[in-house]
Amino acid sequence: MSVQERNAAEQAAAAAEPDRCPNCGAGRAGPYCQQCGQKRAAPRELAARNLLRDVLREVTDLDSKVFTTFRALLLRPGLLTAEYLAGRRGRYLSPVKLYLIVSAVYFLFAWDAALDIANFDQQLAASPVTQSLPIPPNLDRAVFLRQWFDKAADYSAYFRFASVLGLALALALICYGAARYFGQHLIFAFHYYSFDFSFYALLILLIALFQFVSGLRVSAWSLTAGTLVLPVYLFFALRRAYGETAPAAALKALALLACDAVLTMAGDILALALSAVVVSAELR
Repeated sequence: MSVQERNAAEQAAAAAEPDRCPNCGAGRAGPYCQQCGQKRAAPRELAARNLLRDVLREVTDLDSKVFTTFRALLLRPGLLTAEYLAGRRGRYLSPVKLYLIVSAVYFLFAWDAALDIANFDQQLAASPVTQSLPIPPNLDRAVFLRQWFDKAADYSAYFRFASVLGLALALALICYGAARYFGQHLIFAFHYYSFDFSFYALLILLIALFQFVSGLRVSAWSLTAGTLVLPVYLFFALRRAYGETAPAAALKALALLACDAVLTMAGDILALALSAVVVSAELR
């Protein structure tokens, strides 16, 4: 039997049976299942030409979403949140997917460089707390401090990643009485931290390129100066996503920035305490 005859036989057999979705078993009245959304399969879909066309369609659709999402994220504060809450979501990456992608890039490739620029090891080693830290006599101090610094950096990244929940809670408290769901604040927090991580990843890349080309070491204040962008971004994001007046947006932006600083500090303290306990247990 030829390919054409086999396809015709399959179509005739399918037409004789009730049109049901093979994925969920629900009845179908069109090319897509109304229950699960799966597209009706056709015998010719497995042809190499059709498979290649589907691959190209998926790739170009992803490229379009990525470009549109990051352009809105970086250049139009609050637009992604406003669009998501308005139900216009098909053109953009989802808030969770965007946050996971950006945070993965940031913590895998930019986090260690940021700690190096900020002289994390030297500042921690020179702090009075570290100098007075009681270390068991059976442990080598240099080995303990080295492992402590490394684990503290890792744990600090974990706490920083999870701080999106803390910022959403802070936003819910700041906007208390506005009759908004917590999920709305969480979407805003996802988008804000996606911008935060993207901005610092780009800033760290520029600093690293400058240091590589010039051979000069950039001061840790370069990262601190970058925080001046964040209150401006929050101001416009709150204006667009929440419809806040200018004075209210300014006050809430400063309050959120202060909450973010507290979350970062609390995460660092917890990371240092936890890493000290873990390293002490590992070296004994």
